[in-house]
Amino acid sequence: MNQSITTIAKQIHLPLRYVDRLNRLAQARHISEERLVEKALDIFFSLTEVFDAPLEHRSTVLRDGESLLPENIFKRRLLERGVLTEIKALPFGKQKKRALIQVQGKPLSQLIIEERR
Repeated sequence: MNQSITTIAKQIHLPLRYVDRLNRLAQARHISEERLVEKALDIFFSLTEVFDAPLEHRSTVLRDGESLLPENIFKRRLLERGVLTEIKALPFGKQKKRALIQVQGKPLSQLIIEERR
């Protein structure tokens, strides 16, 4: 069963910094710039499916107990496409207990507000 793929030539305008980066990435991965853009669009479109999905679909729980939050789905999609080699768990148990200290002066929130004015 042969499945033909239709392609359409489309011209896009990119800032110079993206052109240079696209060229370097394509050379480093030994693929064409067109294939690199195709892979990037594939990842982008799959992510829009995740973020556009109804909330009840996003909060489903997988068999291994991992919730389908957008961040987790994003990481899984990147893993499936070979962008990531592994998904590392957050080091919740390894955090040190930190002692609170007394600080003199204005509260930090007030300083931030003043700096923004």
